[in-house]
Amino acid sequence: MKKLITYNILCALLVGAAVEVSAQQATRHSNYLFNKLIINPAAAGSNDYIELMAGYRKNWVGFQGSPRTFFFSADGSALQKRVGLGIQVVNEEMGAFESTGITGSVASRIRVARENYLSFGFSAGYFANTMNGTMLGIRENDDIAIPATNEQIGIFDFRAGIYYKDPRNFGGVSVFNVLEPVLNYTGNQRQNAGVAARHYYAFAGRIFRLNSDLDLIPSLLYKFTEEGNDQLDINLRAMYQNRLGLGLSVRGDEAVSVLAEFFPTEFLRMGYAYDFTFNELSRNNSGSHEIMVAYRIIQNKRLTENPRYLFN
Repeated sequence: MKKLITYNILCALLVGAAVEVSAQQATRHSNYLFNKLIINPAAAGSNDYIELMAGYRKNWVGFQGSPRTFFFSADGSALQKRVGLGIQVVNEEMGAFESTGITGSVASRIRVARENYLSFGFSAGYFANTMNGTMLGIRENDDIAIPATNEQIGIFDFRAGIYYKDPRNFGGVSVFNVLEPVLNYTGNQRQNAGVAARHYYAFAGRIFRLNSDLDLIPSLLYKFTEEGNDQLDINLRAMYQNRLGLGLSVRGDEAVSVLAEFFPTEFLRMGYAYDFTFNELSRNNSGSHEIMVAYRIIQNKRLTENPRYLFN
């Protein structure tokens, strides 16, 4: 009974986030530096290799109806590294809400120095969003915002960003939900229809070579919306012998993440993150898990000679 009540409360919160609240949060990843395309379309093709990646995240394990995300992405460069191309497929479930989307990214890369690149990119995508009203246990069927049955809507949207990279530094800014698409699952005309608000991201990091075996990589990510919701992530990773990475990420007063990255070969890498949360839900779950696996098709043999450039 307690789990059922908790599930209904969670569904109500998620419905509020998906249908009514204009500050709806975009997909959250702790190990976003493992795949910068997640937060910035201009990062497409920013390396001299083609990369295929899959990832899975489960929030609040043990909490019925908690969010989970699966994604697949591919990106690489073309036209002598002047153009970056990328594609992402994402599926999310949050209680009674499910979304499946596909986005394609294009980035124009400008070489400002020998190994320094500035990219301008955008992505366009289509998202099929479903709200299953039968899962919510609502007794009144006349709510103008919440569907009584399983309803689906399709939306188009754009993202844009700027990304900089050199052998030691990286960073960029981006905006998601440029068109601020309306999320209306009932078709009823109303003034307070849900809107996917614009999300802004700014991040930066640097690689410090401590010795021949160890590199230290601090970075920051700042996320905010036009409604004033902001969040700062502070990250610190250490990379040992270009093969094993360990780190911590602090997300305001909300969570701490343990990050891990492993290169079994120069072509394959694996990432893992575990989140300890400090909010009200922390008593009812055992944390959040995130797994990513990537395979690289190396186009430039110089990268195998200078592997530090691989993880920037």
